[in-house]
Amino acid sequence: MMTARDATNRTEGVASALSSDQETWLRSALDCAGMGAWRAWPETGDFEATVGAKRLHGLPDDAPLDETSAMDVIHPDDRDRVRSALQSAMERGADYCAEFRTVLPDGTVRWLLSRGRWMPSVDGQPPHMIGVVQDISERKQAEDALAHSEARLREAQDIAGLAFWEFIFADGTVIWSDAMFRLLGRDARQGPPTLEEVRSLLHPDDQPLLDTFLENAAAACQDYEADWRLRHADGTYRWVRTRARAFADANGRCVRLFGTDLDITERKRVDEDLRRLVEQREMLVREAHHRIKNNVASIAALLAMQARSQTSDTVREALLDAQQRVHTVGRIHEALYRSESFTSVDVGAHLQALMKDVAQSSVTRQGRPPTLRLQCPVGVELSADTVTPLSMIAVELVTNALKYASGDKDEVEIDIALCGRTTMRLVVADNGPGLPAGARSAGGLGMRLVDLLAQQLRGTVSYKSSPAGLRVTVAFSPSPAL
Repeated sequence: MMTARDATNRTEGVASALSSDQETWLRSALDCAGMGAWRAWPETGDFEATVGAKRLHGLPDDAPLDETSAMDVIHPDDRDRVRSALQSAMERGADYCAEFRTVLPDGTVRWLLSRGRWMPSVDGQPPHMIGVVQDISERKQAEDALAHSEARLREAQDIAGLAFWEFIFADGTVIWSDAMFRLLGRDARQGPPTLEEVRSLLHPDDQPLLDTFLENAAAACQDYEADWRLRHADGTYRWVRTRARAFADANGRCVRLFGTDLDITERKRVDEDLRRLVEQREMLVREAHHRIKNNVASIAALLAMQARSQTSDTVREALLDAQQRVHTVGRIHEALYRSESFTSVDVGAHLQALMKDVAQSSVTRQGRPPTLRLQCPVGVELSADTVTPLSMIAVELVTNALKYASGDKDEVEIDIALCGRTTMRLVVADNGPGLPAGARSAGGLGMRLVDLLAQQLRGTVSYKSSPAGLRVTVAFSPSPAL
């Protein structure tokens, strides 16, 4: 196709000398290339065009095509520009080139490229212009699509705050995008900086990072990512996240780097503020935990002192029960403090640790440690609002079983189970004598506390007594962990 066009340009210049066969060959070549040819004589006003040129202008093969009819089918917005360019070229005896739109009879718009060459008078032939015209609609569509894509890319870059740069190892050339100049407040008319200037823009503490980056890239052609500080034109330093990709030649040598820079100054500031807030929070939590722990221990110690000073077994037992409940509150607080979120607890692991403490600190009436069997799902997080009353319920039920279930038995066995997801059930069963005949529920202070705590959970308490022991079930819907 390129040969055909070259042949056209050379041959049309001496059209008068062409033989019939040569002209037929030339027209066929133009048709194959999707091009048309034309000639114009400004002195006589004559105009001649091939069938291919007529078709490109949307005209029938037998329709006349002169300068006027050719101008009539050109898009109105392009018509004056094309006419002026053609007239100027003919008046100056210069070459002509114009891109313009034509409107076909069906309303379709087609882009054409027309080129003309001025041919001076030769052997008495009047001076004239010869030219070719071709359809460039696909090229224009591709250019429009590319321009649209580039515009969208620039818009996306601006929205994301991304800047682009390139570094050529061979000569140390640094190339910056417009966004890179804006990022550092520099004037793009000054041109991109040299590598040494880039190094000087880095914070002194970060300059060794650039040297390491370039050394690794040159040695192993490695990609790179780093956060460092660059000096803005106003003298302040901006935190920038750089991501770079290394490109190698056929021999594996790194020849260039292409990278993006993103201003993360605000993110760094927020991260630093959050870090300070977390440190302050942890300090306050440690202080609060220390004070609460000491207060709980003090209350438990006071209750123990009061219990030892009592002569009444009933009062002493009540005070010791209160001390046990205070210890339970302390254990729950400790579990919440040790958890990662402070607002939720792994309820299975928590109950296992809590029941282990209860077992180690309790003995049956025969002076033996009780046998506690616990079945709880591990990894289920419940909110502190749920875990606190649930833990106290579990301790109350186990303490009650130790107090009343041992009797004359050599060994007290207590099974604790926590099951379910949407509706959970805490089941505590012992091998004691069960409830007295005719009693529907236990009536002591501890069991009244269980009823009150179950109400906090919006749950219910049920009792099942048999000669084999007492089974207490607390059903509730847990609050989700935050």
